[in-house]
Amino acid sequence: MLKITDAVLDLIAHNSFLQLGLSHRLLNITQLARFLHPLVEARVKKDVQASAIAMALSRKQRELEFDNLEPESPFKVDNISVHSDLYAVTYAKSKDIHRVVNTIYNRIQSRGGYITITEGVNEITMIVESAFSAYIADTVDDSPVSEHESVASVGIKFNVRYLNIPGFFFRVFQQLYFQKVNLLEIASTATELILYIEQKDVRLAFDTLYNCFELREQRVFP
Repeated sequence: MLKITDAVLDLIAHNSFLQLGLSHRLLNITQLARFLHPLVEARVKKDVQASAIAMALSRKQRELEFDNLEPESPFKVDNISVHSDLYAVTYAKSKDIHRVVNTIYNRIQSRGGYITITEGVNEITMIVESAFSAYIADTVDDSPVSEHESVASVGIKFNVRYLNIPGFFFRVFQQLYFQKVNLLEIASTATELILYIEQKDVRLAFDTLYNCFELREQRVFP
């Protein structure tokens, strides 16, 4: 039979928000114990006192606080860049769309314009300078699956060693989630992560990521 402590620890282990809240003392232990009470009882298959759950949470909180004595984030980005006044449009993928997208790409590239293309299994997304949105509408006969105006990109350049360290992308997304910054599109290469967001959120996103990953004294992995 599963012990109460083991059930509580298992719930925490699979919930990063509980880990964050406990390690920074953001949560009321008594209220959290009441919230987890039915979940723990379902796992241990017997009646459980909320006070027993609270004791297990308190012990785990002390452990997480000790682990958190290290700098808050081991990550430090090399550069953060911004492109503003962009337009994002997505089409269902087909041979005709492929041909048209290639034409658009060559045209914009020849003019030195900004364009990125992301291809999925069923769709193709183009993100270009807003000045080219009318050109795309005139060139593509198909109706878009989705389109967004007033888009900005925030590009993050990081060290290649982070590819072998779990948690970097989660850390980035977590900070933006806390600020309620909505991600419209995401693109990446080996050492670059590009986030496409609404233009109105670009300053908040930039400042948030800069403060988290560049301004603080942080431990850098050798």
